[in-house]
Formats: sequence, C-alpha cells, structure tokens
Amino acid sequence: MASISERESGEIEAANASGATPVVFIHGLWLLPSSWANWADFFKQAGYAPLTPDWPDDPETVEGARAEPEILAKKTLKQVADHTTEIINALDKKPAVMGHSTGGWLAQMLAGRGLPAAPVAIARLPEKNWPVGDALHFKTASSVLCTTTRPPCTPGPGPISTTGSAA
Repeated sequence: MASISERESGEIEAANASGATPVVFIHGLWLLPSSWANWADFFKQAGYAPLTPDWPDDPETVEGARAEPEILAKKTLKQVADHTTEIINALDKKPAVMGHSTGGWLAQMLAGRGLPAAPVAIARLPEKNWPVGDALHFKTASSVLCTTTRPPCTPGPGPISTTGSAA
C-alpha cells in the first residue's frame, strides 16, 4: 500500500501553512486527482486550501492509467478510505470533504469515521437501482458548501473535468 505521495505532502503542507479551511476532493473510479483541477482552483481563489488526494498507487497521468488499467481496478473502498484518512489526519484543521460518484461514497465513509467538518457527496455511486445525478449537482454542492462554511460564495465552474479520466 502506498503512503502519502510527495505531491500530496506538498498539498498538506500548503494547507497547513495557509491557515485556511481545507477542502479534500475525492475523485471517482476511473478518474485521477487532476479531474478536480478546475474545482481546486475555484476553491483556492475563494480562500480555501484544496487537496486532491490520489487513490493508492494512482498513476500520475491519464496516459499511465490507460497503459496499466489493472492498477486502478484492484482497489477496495477501504484502501482508498484508509489512504484518505491518513491525508486528513495530517491536516491541522478538520476539512470539508467533497467526493463525486465513488468519491461521494468515500466521502460518506469518511463522515462515518467522524473526519470531515462538512461532507459533500455529489452524484454518489448508487446502490441498487438508485438514479445517478447530473452536472447540476456540482453547482448545488458548491453552493451548499459555500453557504455552510464561508459565505458569500458563488457556484463553481461546472462539472469536474473529464481530461483527468482514465477510462
């Protein structure tokens, strides 16, 4: 199991040094942390400290993920939740945690562990026959997070980027 990467350590150090409220963005299955880039920039400009953790052993690039898809396919939710817990425990402040799809499920798992100050699950991975949300959930979630943690704030830049997709 991989520990905290150099990139993640840099994000943790920056968040702790900033004194700002951290926001941990958890990507879904077949995506990479770069899929949250627009949202991380948006929240940084709004005065938060964004973090985009990897899943254990995530490739650094989409090309790397496409070349070795078996790396992405062999993760359990517990492994990813444990890794993200390690990141959160390294923060000086309790973060907001925002996850999309499988990342939304992970955000709820982390909430069950009492880790986030504000969990946000966007279009969470459905259980049996539950409908999956659409891009409107992104703007809705950003509005909720902004009004509960630091008003005033405007809705975000739209859906997460598909350029960080490994599929």
